[in-house]
Amino acid sequence: RRTTMEVTIAIAFDIPAVRDVVVIARQALASNTATLRVVDKEDEDDDADAVAAFVVDVLRIARVSTLRESECAHATHARVLEMLRASDEWTANGVGGTRARTHATMTIAGPGATEAHETAAHASAHRALRDALEAIDDDDDDARVRAVKVRALERAMVVLEATTEAAVGAARARRDGEPRASASVIVDDVDAAGMFAWVRARGGWCALTASSASSPEGGLRGASATEDARAGEALAVVPWDALIGVEQTIVAGSSHSALCATLNQLRGLGDHVVMVIWLAATMGDAASPWARALASLPKTPSTSLAWNLTEIGGFLSPERAVSIRMYQESVRTQYDALFPALCHQVPDAFPLAIFGDYARFLLAYDIWTSYAMKVQDPETDALAEVIVPGVYLCNHALNAHSVRYTRLEQGTKAFRLELARGVSRGEPVTISYGRLSNDDLMKFYGFSLQANPYDCLYLTPCVVPEMALEMLKSISGMCDYDLTNLPVGFQRDAPLDRALAQLRIVHAPENIMNRRLQNPEYHPFVVTDVDREVSMLQEVANVVRGKLEDARMRLMALASHAVSNQAVSAVENATNGQVYIAQETLSKLELLIADYGSRKRRSR
Repeated sequence: RRTTMEVTIAIAFDIPAVRDVVVIARQALASNTATLRVVDKEDEDDDADAVAAFVVDVLRIARVSTLRESECAHATHARVLEMLRASDEWTANGVGGTRARTHATMTIAGPGATEAHETAAHASAHRALRDALEAIDDDDDDARVRAVKVRALERAMVVLEATTEAAVGAARARRDGEPRASASVIVDDVDAAGMFAWVRARGGWCALTASSASSPEGGLRGASATEDARAGEALAVVPWDALIGVEQTIVAGSSHSALCATLNQLRGLGDHVVMVIWLAATMGDAASPWARALASLPKTPSTSLAWNLTEIGGFLSPERAVSIRMYQESVRTQYDALFPALCHQVPDAFPLAIFGDYARFLLAYDIWTSYAMKVQDPETDALAEVIVPGVYLCNHALNAHSVRYTRLEQGTKAFRLELARGVSRGEPVTISYGRLSNDDLMKFYGFSLQANPYDCLYLTPCVVPEMALEMLKSISGMCDYDLTNLPVGFQRDAPLDRALAQLRIVHAPENIMNRRLQNPEYHPFVVTDVDREVSMLQEVANVVRGKLEDARMRLMALASHAVSNQAVSAVENATNGQVYIAQETLSKLELLIADYGSRKRRSR
């Protein structure tokens, strides 16, 4: 007679060691481990509710584990918790106690996490379930226990997949009216076709093809899917030895190449610079074994490194113009420190015909910075930068198809482009470059987003008085907020509380110190001196008003500019974003000033 047997499956998530995330995790979670207990019965539906509840728990923990500093740096913990709980509640209402077939009809209700964060959470959940499923083969359990675990996890993956598709559809519905990428057009790209063939010859595969599409989230050239794929599936697998990185190119080639042997000795310069030098030498070399993998890379630079600041610098805010100018000068400085000195010292490795041309070095730097991505060794957790042939054609999007693709495959170290949401044949495939502000997107990638949730309007310089900096550190430890994130800025669609707390400390550290001496439990979010607060708010409002006027003037100048190119478009998008944040912030500041004035009148 068959005996009844209960089986337990536990999946743990790592919580980032970031002060704000740790504090939020303590309030949002009882544990960082989701547990599923199922009973081996003939009727699988008996455990459907347990599986659904398990998926809800997995997503709840995944949302916290995928929080990043960009979500927390300018928001209150209460606001972040509100967003997390709204998403958790939606998932629980849609999943708990139901069957997977009902999920396609779910709709979103209420506020939730940003699309990028929600997509990252679902991607993390898919990866966790897949890893748990693959790990079963290594368990010491008997065959019956393993079979129960496999069946339970496969059912959980079906529920999660349906939930992901419903969540993504609901998130996209909320963006009605925002710019959409047009349908992609497959292009006859001989270089790209050769690159995909090269990946296949190395033992990999890519269900991708080169395409062209006008997109508000990154450029005209991209990649489209050649087949339908569901959330949790991989759309490309690129073997470890086909990745373009230090280990695969320089270390592996050091025994038969003067260039690689010398670069291997120069690893102290940093892998980034070493790979830029390798790329400068290898691009255009038809005899290189990497030629077909590199042929589809850009032939001209496309990031801010190539921008003519004499032409467009006047359209940038002073802070952005200075930042980009310093970036351009730093790259030139790196080149001048190396060449032509190395050409004279090691001419066989660094021929002057190649390395005497700064334009070639600049193009290689531009490509490596904008196309390389960080990947993680599954055995050592060490990070490395690589360019992934085939995948590097994918453009950036906030609501990307793939967001957690950095950890290489256990055992093989292959790169897997796993999907956080499904894709249809012919649809442009997007990835996430990270939760980046427009400043970073423009500087390192050459484009920006009009409605970037990670964009900020910065007020103060990074250098603050030592006394104020010490107070920021001291009060951060006391109130469980990291207030040392400078410069002070207002994030798009975020509350003002955190920025105003920083400003109170930066502008009047002596006053805050006295408050702490009087009351050791004083919290910087609390206003104790209304007159001082109103004075500060008025000063901040004047600064924001000035930034708003400057941004509007730059937009007017851009409108009359005769030349339209990618740089001008990036600056225009970013400036529109700054106008939005300035208007939104100014409106909130004026409401606060009016509210304090009304309170004072009532108290008389």
